[in-house]
Amino acid sequence: RSRPAPGGGRSGALMTATPTTTAVVASAPTLRSRASLGGGGSRQGLRAASPVVSSTVNKSSLLAGSSLGQLITRVTTTMHDREIEIRKQQAEHRETEELLGRSKEELQQLVSVVSQLHDLQQSANEVLPDVLQLGPERPRITPKPPFFWQPSPDYAGEFEVSGECGDIVTKVKDFEDQGWVIPVGGAWRLNKGGVYRWTIRIEKKCPSRPQLQLGIHGANHSQPWRLVTTSRCSWSRDDEPWQDRPGGDRLIDEGSYVHVEVDLRGIHSKGGTFSLAINDEPFEQFFDDVPLNSPYPLIPVVSMGGDQSRVRLCPNY
Repeated sequence: RSRPAPGGGRSGALMTATPTTTAVVASAPTLRSRASLGGGGSRQGLRAASPVVSSTVNKSSLLAGSSLGQLITRVTTTMHDREIEIRKQQAEHRETEELLGRSKEELQQLVSVVSQLHDLQQSANEVLPDVLQLGPERPRITPKPPFFWQPSPDYAGEFEVSGECGDIVTKVKDFEDQGWVIPVGGAWRLNKGGVYRWTIRIEKKCPSRPQLQLGIHGANHSQPWRLVTTSRCSWSRDDEPWQDRPGGDRLIDEGSYVHVEVDLRGIHSKGGTFSLAINDEPFEQFFDDVPLNSPYPLIPVVSMGGDQSRVRLCPNY
């Protein structure tokens, strides 16, 4: 028997494959593993496929903790906040538009009402003069002083009384006795049981003899006398010596208003009281022993000695 030719048998058959078969084999994929050639088993085939599966890993896991991830998160948050702010501004804008609309309507209504009132007033002004005949103006009450100055006959030539109501009295010349003053009384009569108030304005003092005395006398300038000086607010009763004011000297100067109150009711003391206030200061009581059993009423007085000394009696309100 003859020996087989080298490469004979099955292997020889493969070696003698046709060119067509060779071309097919050459065109097969080059990614074959050794398993496809019969070596390494199926486990090695799975390992070879793992690079393809890793391409599908979630991208967010790759950005976690990175600066790019933080930037994306911040931008997303900022856009969300801005969207909320824009919505809020849009809501406020809508509310403002609604308020403006209602305000315009109310303004138009107000203008219409004012126009109607104006037309009504014009109509009334045209009609009323024909319908209503106005009478004369009612007289107004003019306050007057509570009394007028009335010099006694013995001293009538020493004083000049003027003013619409006899409310101004002026010393016309210096009294002949230096250091003396003479009284001028008011026409008011002060009786027991009453409270009397009046106000005197010191309008002018004589530069050489500036002292004045304010107070009350009995009828015809008889006693009782209760007097206060304008130079120091010292006081004296009847013929007694002058006493210092408890609170110290107090000048009553030109332009001052002197408010006098004489209470002859005898409520808080056995006698009547004499109080005095300067301008807007509180009242100060100087006497609490004004006789209440005098047979004649008392009168208000001012005593002056210098030329052109002048006082005015003010109205009571």
